[in-house]
Amino acid sequence: MSEVKWTKEQKQVIDSRNTNLLVSAAAGSGKTAVLIERIIELVLDEKNPIDINKLLVVTFTKLAASEMRERVSKAIENKLEENPENEHLQKQLMLLSGADITTIDSFCKDVLKSYAHLVNLDNNIKVIDPSENEVLAKEVMQELFEELYENNDENFLRLVDWYVKKNTDEGLLQLLLNVNNFVNSHPFPDIWLNEKAEFFNTSTKDDNFYLENYILDIAKDVDMDLEFFELSIKNNLKKIENYPELEKYLNIYNTLLDALSVVKESLKTFLKDNTKFDELKKSSYEFLHSDFGSFRISKCDEEVKEIYNKVKKEIDSLKDGIKESLESLNLNIENIKIESDLIYPYVRAISDIVIKFKEKFWERKQKFNYVDFADIEHLALEILVDIDEDGNIKPSKAALEYQEKYAEVFIDEYQDSNLVQEILLSAVAKENNRFMVGDVKQSIYRFRQADPSIFMEKYENYYRVEDDIDSFNRKIMLYANFRSRKEILEGTNLVFSKIMKKETGELDYTVDERLNPMASFKESDENVGGAVEILLVDEKSDDEDEDEIILTDEYSEDFEEMKSFRLECIKIANTIYNMMNNKENPFKVYDKNLDDYRKVDYKDIVILMRSPSNNTKILEEVFLEYNIPIYAESTGGYFDTFEVDTIINLLKIIDNPMQDIPLLSVMYSPIYNFTPTELSQIRLVDRELKFYELLTKILADENIEIRASIREKISKFISDLKLFIEKKTLVSADELIWFLYNYTGYYNYVGLLDMGDQRKTNLMLLFEKAKNYEKNSYKGLFNFVNYIRKISLKSDISEAKLISEDANVVKIMSIHKSKGLEFPIVFLANTNKKFNFRADDSNLVLHQKLGFGPVVYDMDKKTSFNSIMKKKIEKFKKNEQIAEEMRLLYVAMTRAKEKLIITGRVKDYENLKEEISTGIDERGNISNYKILKINNYLDWILSSIDNLTVYGNSLNCLGREENFLGNEDLKFQLNVNTKTEEFIEYQRIKEEIKTNEIISEEADIEVKQEMRTVKEFLEDRFNKEYVYKNVLNKPSSITVSEIKKMIQEEDEEKHQKYYKENFVLKTPSFIHQGEEKVGFNSAEKGTIFHLAMQLLDFSKFDTEDVSKIRKEVKLQINSFVEKNIMSLDEAETININWIVKFIQSDIFKEIYIANKSEKLFKEKAIDYNIKLKNLFKDENISEDEKIMVVGIIDLFFENENGEIILLDYKTDYVIKENLEEVKERYKVQLDLYKSAIEDISGKKVAKKGLYLFGINKFVEI
Repeated sequence: MSEVKWTKEQKQVIDSRNTNLLVSAAAGSGKTAVLIERIIELVLDEKNPIDINKLLVVTFTKLAASEMRERVSKAIENKLEENPENEHLQKQLMLLSGADITTIDSFCKDVLKSYAHLVNLDNNIKVIDPSENEVLAKEVMQELFEELYENNDENFLRLVDWYVKKNTDEGLLQLLLNVNNFVNSHPFPDIWLNEKAEFFNTSTKDDNFYLENYILDIAKDVDMDLEFFELSIKNNLKKIENYPELEKYLNIYNTLLDALSVVKESLKTFLKDNTKFDELKKSSYEFLHSDFGSFRISKCDEEVKEIYNKVKKEIDSLKDGIKESLESLNLNIENIKIESDLIYPYVRAISDIVIKFKEKFWERKQKFNYVDFADIEHLALEILVDIDEDGNIKPSKAALEYQEKYAEVFIDEYQDSNLVQEILLSAVAKENNRFMVGDVKQSIYRFRQADPSIFMEKYENYYRVEDDIDSFNRKIMLYANFRSRKEILEGTNLVFSKIMKKETGELDYTVDERLNPMASFKESDENVGGAVEILLVDEKSDDEDEDEIILTDEYSEDFEEMKSFRLECIKIANTIYNMMNNKENPFKVYDKNLDDYRKVDYKDIVILMRSPSNNTKILEEVFLEYNIPIYAESTGGYFDTFEVDTIINLLKIIDNPMQDIPLLSVMYSPIYNFTPTELSQIRLVDRELKFYELLTKILADENIEIRASIREKISKFISDLKLFIEKKTLVSADELIWFLYNYTGYYNYVGLLDMGDQRKTNLMLLFEKAKNYEKNSYKGLFNFVNYIRKISLKSDISEAKLISEDANVVKIMSIHKSKGLEFPIVFLANTNKKFNFRADDSNLVLHQKLGFGPVVYDMDKKTSFNSIMKKKIEKFKKNEQIAEEMRLLYVAMTRAKEKLIITGRVKDYENLKEEISTGIDERGNISNYKILKINNYLDWILSSIDNLTVYGNSLNCLGREENFLGNEDLKFQLNVNTKTEEFIEYQRIKEEIKTNEIISEEADIEVKQEMRTVKEFLEDRFNKEYVYKNVLNKPSSITVSEIKKMIQEEDEEKHQKYYKENFVLKTPSFIHQGEEKVGFNSAEKGTIFHLAMQLLDFSKFDTEDVSKIRKEVKLQINSFVEKNIMSLDEAETININWIVKFIQSDIFKEIYIANKSEKLFKEKAIDYNIKLKNLFKDENISEDEKIMVVGIIDLFFENENGEIILLDYKTDYVIKENLEEVKERYKVQLDLYKSAIEDISGKKVAKKGLYLFGINKFVEI
C-alpha cells in the first residue's frame, strides 16, 4: 500500500501538540483522514504513547461516530499488519470498543449516569419520547394556568389581557411553551430569561444604552443602503451622460449626490463616535428637506426619450429608497423609553411564569424518573461547571476528573456547536488539549441551534501555527481540495469572493479562504470535466418562436403544461437523456477502480435542491416519460401507506369500535375482504345505527334477511374483534401489534405484494414505535393510538426505503442531506426559487443574543404595533438566514467532483441582465445592499459572473463546442433557451424513445421467430438441463438447530432424509388439559422454560436473599398465567430452583449490570446469509449461492468494557462425563450466533457459552 503524502498544512495538523488547535478545513480537504491520522500518531507516539480510551472524540451524529470508530479500527489494523508483534497496538484494538468516540448526546448521558447522585437523580433514568414530552408539558402548563387564575396573579392576568384572543388562552399557553423550548438551547435558561426581561427596565439605563442597542445598528444599515443608492444612481447617470438634452437632469442628480456624500460623512462620524447623533439627524433632515430642482424633458428623439424614461423610473425609485432609509434615523430616545416601559411588565411576567413552569415541569418528570433531551445537556452542565460569585464559569470537581482522564479532546464538525456544547466540552478539556475541526462555510444547521459565531470567534482570535507568538491557541487552514476539478473550485471561489463578506455572510471570503485544486485527474482528449454550466430556460413567451412548433393533439396539452418547475424538469431530462445517449462525443467520468475514464452512468448524477419535497413528484413524472430511473428519499407519507393505515385503523377500533370509518376500512381490507356490495347490503339493514351496533344487531337477530355468506363473515369479524379487545387488556401495545400481525397473517401477506420487503419494513417500524412508546409512562392502547394521531399530523416520518448504494438511478437530494458526500455530476436545480423569508406575524419573536421582540399592545389607546426590538430581531434573523443560504450554496457547489451544472428559470433574461448590473461597480464588486436584497441562488451566481467576458470555447456536457466566460481555469458556460426550444427537443426525444421501443419489440419478435424445426424447438425447451439443479432440493433458509443436526449427521443420505421428513407438529394445548390430559414431553418443557426466561424481569432481582428471589420468581410466573401468556399446567413444569440458582450465579451479576444500562438483549431473532457450499461441501454448488440462517439468540449483553457476551440456555441432561460432548454439540450453533452478532453490530464477541441448568453452571465455549 502506497504511503499517503500529506500537505505541509495537513502535516502540521497531525504533528501539532500541547495546544488548543482550531482546524479550518474547507470542503474536500481530507479533514477526516487527517483527524484519524492524528489519533493514530498520538497512540503511536514513541516518547509519549496515549491509550485510545484516553481520548474524547465528539461528533454530531451516531452514524458519524460509528464511521469514525470504524476508520480508527481500520487504521490500527493496518498498522498491526505492518507490525503484528506490537503489543501496544494490540491493546489499542482491545480498548477501542470502550473508547469515547461518541456524540455529544451520548457523552452527556454517560456523564449523567456516572454522576447522577450530584443532581439527585436515580442513575436508571429514562429519556422521554419528544411527543410524550410535549403532552406532559402542556398538562403542567395548564395546571399552572389554573393555579394563576385561582390566585388572581396580577402579572399573569396582564398577559391574558395582551395575548388572549377569542375567549381562549390556548395562544398564550403555546407562546409560553415556545419560550420554554427556545431557552432550553441556552446553557443557563433562568439567567437568560432574567437578563432579557431586564433589558426593557428603563430605571437602570442611560441614553448611551439606547444609542448602542438601538440606534447604532439602524445607522449601520443606513450606511450600507446609501452606498448602494449612490452607486446605482451613478451607474444610471452614466447611461445618459452623452446626451446634451439631459445635461440639466444630470446636474440635478450630481448635486443630490454631493449632498448625499455630506450625509454619508456625518453617518461615518457617528459610527465612530456615538455622541454625534444629533449632528447626524441634522444632516439627514437637511438632505430630506432640500430642493434639488426639477426637470421636464423637451422635444427630442424617441431614443433619448426612451432611455430618459427608463433611467428616470430607476432613479426615482432609488431616491425613494434614500428617503425611506434616512427617515429610519428619525428616532427619539424618549420614545424608545416609553415603548420599553410598556413592554417591561409583560416580558417580566413571561420570564417569571416560564421559570415557575420549568420548576413544576421538572418536579413532574422527577416523579417518573424522566429526563428529556434538553435536561440531559443541562444536567451534564450542572455536573461539570460551577459558577462563582462574580458569575464566572469554572470546571467542577467532576470536570477536573474528566480533565485528568482525557489526554486530548477532539471535536468534529465544530462549526455546528452551540453554546451549551461549547461550555460542556471546555469544562472537560485542559487549557491546551482541545482539537476543533470544521468549516464555518458549511455551518448549515442554525435551525438546530448551531451557532457559527463560536467557531468564528476563535478563527478571528487564534494565531496561525507559523506565527512566532507564545500562545496555547493556534489555527491551521486546510484549503487544498482533493475532490473536485479546478473549474468547479475556481467557479466556487469566484461566486463566494463576490457575495460572502463579513457584512453579508458573517465571513470574509478572502484569498485565505480560497479552495486550492489538488485533486489529480488523468489527462484525456475525450469529453471530460469542463466548465461550470448554467442552463436556463426563459419563460417569456414569444409568438414567433411558438409558430415554429407543429403541435399535434398528442403534444398540444403537454405544451400548455410546460410551465414553472415542470419546464425546468424537462430541461434537466433533455440534458441527461442526451448525455446518456451521445455516441459521438460522450461525457465521461473518471473511475478509480478502472483507473480510466468511462461513459457516464445514471448513478453518477445527483440533482440537488434547497427543498426538494414539493418538486420530487414533478421530477419523477417527467423522468418517467424519458425512461430515466430516479430515486428520491421521501419525506413524510409513512402513515399514508395502506399497510400501516390498515393496522392503525384496526388498533383504533380495538380501542373503540364505535368509529365507522376505521371499522369500514378494516372490513374492506384484505384481512376481512368485505366487498363494497356486501358493505352496502349491511348498511341497508339499518341506516341510523353505528356500523358496529349494526353488525352486532345482525348477529343477534336471525330474522334479519341477509346472505348466509355475509353473516358468516360478520361472525368471524366480530369474534376476532372481541378477542382483540380482550387481548388489549392483557398485553402491551407492541405485544398486541405483534399478535395481530401473526393472528391475521397480514405481515406475511404484505410481504407477497409488490415492494413486499418495504411494506414489511413499514409494519416493523410501527411495531418498534409501539415498543419504544411502552417504555414510557403513558402505557396502553388508548394512549398509543392518541400518540400516533398526534405524530401523524406532523407527517414528518418517512416511509421505509430500500435501495442499494450502487443502484443505477439518478438521485434527488436536499442540500442538507448531501453534506459530507460527493458525486461525479451535480445538477443544482431550482436555483431561481426564492428564499423562504417568512414574515413573523407572531406576538413575540425571540433571539439568543437580542432577547425578546414583542408586539406592543397599548391598552389605553386600544392599539398594537411591532416594537423597535421586534423589527430589529426580524431583520437580524433575515440576515442570519441569508448567511445560512450562502453556506448552503457553498455546500451544494462543492459536492461536484467532475461536473457542476446549474439550472433555473427566468421570466425575461434580457431584463434580468439589466437588473443584475445595478449595484455592481466597474470591477464587478457587488454592493452589500444588493447581496442582501437578492432572494435566490441564481441571481447571486449571475451577479458574480456579470463582468466576465468570453475567453475561449470548450466542450459542454453534450459534447458540443461552446464559448465560455472567464479565463484559463475559471470557466462558465451560460446557455439560455426558450420554452419553445426546449419543447422541440422534448418532442424529438419522445419520438426517438417511441421509435426505439418499436425497434426493440421487432428485434424480440425476430429472435423468437428464428428459423428452427419444431423438433429442435421442443428439444431445446424440454430437454435442456437446469443449471441450478444441485440446489433444487436445498432449502432457501435454515435454522441454526437444523445446521447443528446436519453437521452431527455426516453422511449424505441423512442430509437428504432430513429435508424430506415431515416436520413434527406442536401438540395442541387442549391435549394437556382436562381429566385425561397428556403430560408435556421434554422438548415442550424446554420451550416453556425458555419462554419464562425470556419474560422474567431481571431488574427485580436486586437482592441476594434466596427467599426473596424465590418469591419474586413465583410472583412473575403467576403473572404470566394471569395474562394468559401460559397456562397453569405449563407454569407448573417450570423448575423454579434452576432459575433461583441462575440468579445467584456470577454470570447473572454481569447480566444484571447490563440490564440496568439497557445493554441486555433477550430472545433476539437473527437472519444471516452464509454460503450454501459451506453446508454441502461435496456437491457442485456455485460460490454465489447463499442460504439464510435464522435463529433466536437466548441472551447477549454488552459489559462495562464494551464487550459482547453471548449466552444460550440449555436444559439438557448433563453430567461430568458428557459435558465435552454437550459443548461440542452446541459449538456450531454458538459460532454462527457469534458471526451474526459481529457482522450485524460491528462489535467483537469476547465470550460465548452455555448456561447449563442441569448443573447450574456457565460453560464457556
